[in-house]
Amino acid sequence: MNVSISLGVPKIHSCTLAQLIYNSGRHLFDYMFETDTVANSLLLQASANQDGQFGYDNHDCLLSSHSGTQALVACIALWHSEHSSSFQQQTITSLANNLSADSLRRVMMINSDLLAVFAPPQASELCLGHVSVVPAYRTLGLATRLIEHAVLQADKLGKSKLVLDVECSNLAAISCYTKNGFELEKKSRLANTQYDFFRMARFLV
Repeated sequence: MNVSISLGVPKIHSCTLAQLIYNSGRHLFDYMFETDTVANSLLLQASANQDGQFGYDNHDCLLSSHSGTQALVACIALWHSEHSSSFQQQTITSLANNLSADSLRRVMMINSDLLAVFAPPQASELCLGHVSVVPAYRTLGLATRLIEHAVLQADKLGKSKLVLDVECSNLAAISCYTKNGFELEKKSRLANTQYDFFRMARFLV
């Protein structure tokens, strides 16, 4: 299997990217946007944008090549301690363009609850998000390939620690992260939900 890393997802694969992002945290997205239909619709539109939290340029990916064609088979987002103004503006625009006024207000109201669980990375940290592999390609070590890529990027950026958040019920993901050197740091419950999350970390120096 010929699989290569790509910095940024080619726009042609944005539909697959949207599904991968959703699969990386479907319970969370359904809670944030109230239904899976709304969540998938928003991600489909937002992933077709270059910038923003769900934008194709803000995700690195693994592409599988076969008979001259490429398929997106895995993705990861690597977040720093600070985002550009264009990143923030495109994220807000994507929400505003795809949510009703009431839904948008609800997202803004629960933002503090989200930040209490999903703390932004510190200056020395690189945060892994939207780690996702196409179902047919799971158990082939692709998640490990993505983590190895994150380690290389962290080294280039002078980061000393990788962090990520994972739902406590996602035992397969937790096992993968543990095998790749991550340790549990804390457990948090998202307010007004039944969902618990682990913050996991891996020190690089």
